Amino acid sequence: MLDRADDMVISGGFNIYPAELENVIAAHPDVVEVAVFGIPDEKMGE
Repeated sequence: MLDRADDMVISGGFNIYPAELENVIAAHPDVVEVAVFGIPDEKMGE
């Protein structure tokens, strides 16, 4: 796995850190595995 310390997605002017979202989602007891990533969007950005 690559180092994700600088991994950030900008969407609608907001800085979003996928690793932080993954940590929150992974804390749910029914979640076994999680991956968060950005996809291009014409209106909102990545």
